Amino acid sequence: TDPNTAVELYFQVGKDSTRDRVMVDLLMEMMYEPLYDQLRTKDQFGYHVSCDCRWTNGVIGMHFQVVTSCKTAQEAEDRLEKFIEEYRKTLVEMKPADFMHHLVALAKQKLDMFNSLKEETNHYWSEIRDGRYQWDVDRQEVLCL
Repeated sequence: TDPNTAVELYFQVGKDSTRDRVMVDLLMEMMYEPLYDQLRTKDQFGYHVSCDCRWTNGVIGMHFQVVTSCKTAQEAEDRLEKFIEEYRKTLVEMKPADFMHHLVALAKQKLDMFNSLKEETNHYWSEIRDGRYQWDVDRQEVLCL
C-alpha cells in the first residue's frame, strides 16, 4: 500500500474577470510562503505544501494542496482549513508597506520577460486553449493592480 496521502482544497471565486484574477493571484502570492513555512517547515505536515490560483473553463479558483506520508487526509484538510482561517487575521493586521511589497513583487513577476521560446509558446498556447485570447494579459493584470 502507498503510505502517501494527498489533499486538495479548491475554492471557486467566480466567473473570470481581470480584477478577480488579479485579486486571487495577489492573495496566493501573499499566502504561499507563510503556508509553506507553517505546514511544511514548522508543523512538518507534509513533504509537498502549496497554494496557487486555478482557471478552469472560465472560473477562477484558489487551490491548496498537501501531500503527506505521516498524517491522515482529515488531519491535512483540518490543518489547511485552520491555516486559511488564521490567515484572515494576518491580512487584517498587515501593514500597508508589507501589502505594497507583495503587490510590487506580483507586478514584477507578471512583467518578467520569457526565459525561453518554450515558455513564451506555452503562455500563448494557454490563452488559445482556454479561449481567452488576451495576448497582453500580464500587462492588463499589472494595470489592474
